[in-house]
Amino acid sequence: MHFCRIRPTRGTRPACGSYRAVAGCAVLAMSAGLGLAAYPATAATAPAAAGPSWQTVTFEGVSLRVPASWPVVSLARHPRACPRLNVHAVYLGTPGPDPACRADLQGRTTAVMLQRVNAAGPDLRQATRATVVGGRSARTNADAGVTHAIIDVLPSAGVEVSLSYGAGPGLAAAIESTIKVAASRQARPMRLAAPAALTPAAAQGLVKGPGFDTCAAPSSATMRSWLASPYRSVGIYIGGVNRACAQANLTPAWIKTVQAQGWHYFPLYVGLQASCVAASGDATINAASAAAQGKAAADDAVTQAGDLGIPAGTPIIFDMEAYRGGCGAEVTTFLSAWDSELHARGQVAGIYESFSNIGDLVGGFFGGFVGTLLAIPIAGSIQVIVRELWRSSAPEAQLEVVGGTGGPTAVP
Repeated sequence: MHFCRIRPTRGTRPACGSYRAVAGCAVLAMSAGLGLAAYPATAATAPAAAGPSWQTVTFEGVSLRVPASWPVVSLARHPRACPRLNVHAVYLGTPGPDPACRADLQGRTTAVMLQRVNAAGPDLRQATRATVVGGRSARTNADAGVTHAIIDVLPSAGVEVSLSYGAGPGLAAAIESTIKVAASRQARPMRLAAPAALTPAAAQGLVKGPGFDTCAAPSSATMRSWLASPYRSVGIYIGGVNRACAQANLTPAWIKTVQAQGWHYFPLYVGLQASCVAASGDATINAASAAAQGKAAADDAVTQAGDLGIPAGTPIIFDMEAYRGGCGAEVTTFLSAWDSELHARGQVAGIYESFSNIGDLVGGFFGGFVGTLLAIPIAGSIQVIVRELWRSSAPEAQLEVVGGTGGPTAVP
């Protein structure tokens, strides 16, 4: 499929846009329909206790303190505001159905969201560990060291507090320690029950044709309007420590809805990037722990996909952005572990990579990435894919390279 990033505008047709610093768009072939573990938490020194340079923010009876310089954005008043996780900010309420998020956002830093608990969203499935927050019983996620996101669900207020962070959790933990829950007429207390079992979405089969992705999943209404475009496939960012936009729309129900509309989807995972990544603000691979981190990323991706009802067999594509020379070995070690663990979990692995770094991956690809879908963007109109092709008449996988100046070559 033709792969590009766009800025979502409801009622307009998607058009190919920039893929961050990479010109052109990639061709991607996708098969069948999928579904996490743990990095050790990054050590970081928490800042001094909140003082005069901090401000108090309150949402429906839940308050916390953040640095005074941080903007506080009411998403009810500004529904088009993008809930960016790569800038310091506090977001109050549920994001609007179609936030205006730039196509080139990446990386993550400490940011805070306070919103009503979404009983249909994946966060409630991940906040399973009993804890006490602000003196009240709460649930939190046990995998923050992997996801770089702390999810605190406060049933006495019916509010979720999520705190993202980049390289280390120190500032996020300091903010979390200031949370207080008070009586409020706006509070909507709730009882937390075990989430119901999910029925996976239907498998997609082999998909060919143009597609696009956006930083935040568009609303289902916008997806319906975009059926007027030539695109029929959409990339969704299911997780990863460098996912830069919150995903208010991305739920199991959303996936089934857009499938029923006639869309296909491909899951993208924006995990740790190369230590010599060309962009700034990304959490990066530790060369000494690259294999363990790649395995943990794969396990996390399986959980994130499963919590969205994505059926097993859907390729989960790791988004590895362009990097400078000098750290290719850590990247291939990391991605080899990603590949191996996904296959060990019975899943299909995929890698999206910049053409400038293909030399590192091609050597590793034929040396160990057997059965992995590889999509590579190239400036201009040439597209290249190395992909896994399963034929019903043969038990083994076959690797194919597809290229050309006019789009993907047909596969019989």
